[in-house]
Amino acid sequence: MTILVPIFVLLAVVPLIRHRDRAGRALALRRAGLGWMAVFALFFGAFIIGYTVDDPGGWTALLLVASWVAPLVALSWVAWSRPQWALPVLGVLLAAAVGYSAWAAFGWEAFRTFQNLLQGPLDAIALFVVSFALAVLGWRRPLPAAVLLLVATVLPMVFNILGSGAPLSAAFGGSLSAATAPGTVTGMLYLLSVIFERQSVAHPAPPNAAPTPA
Repeated sequence: MTILVPIFVLLAVVPLIRHRDRAGRALALRRAGLGWMAVFALFFGAFIIGYTVDDPGGWTALLLVASWVAPLVALSWVAWSRPQWALPVLGVLLAAAVGYSAWAAFGWEAFRTFQNLLQGPLDAIALFVVSFALAVLGWRRPLPAAVLLLVATVLPMVFNILGSGAPLSAAFGGSLSAATAPGTVTGMLYLLSVIFERQSVAHPAPPNAAPTPA
């Protein structure tokens, strides 16, 4: 979790240095947020696939991988091409995923039995899928996407701490934290982009201002 702090600082500072005008900074921050989430999704998805192929393996592994890859691709496409539809859909799915994580925290015995039947951390994978789709949505709707990304990280962690009574170090060290915490970087970058975008509208650059380097 602590490694995300320097990552956020780096991704936030570079656009501020490279771009002088506010509109250019806003666009660069959105690019950084979406790019970071894409890199994280690549590595986290590869980890899940490798773990699933190892256990249970075979056709079961193929079906389990398809069960989250297909929704990830479909939701990301909707978020990119139909953001007005994606926002309420992702909001409902996030509420369901957060509610599931609350059950995981406060109804542990029943949840553990159900989770064993599913052969995997469904709460972490569901939040990962929704978080990535929210990151895609943030390219066109950065403010609501940023808020929902932060909710996807904070609420499950709060439920985990309150429900299990575990120390902060343990709460931030599980699969749930690994799946959602990187979304805070993208969410904060999107919030910064919204601030600069609104400043660029309120205080537009003069017509003779030098263009922002690419």
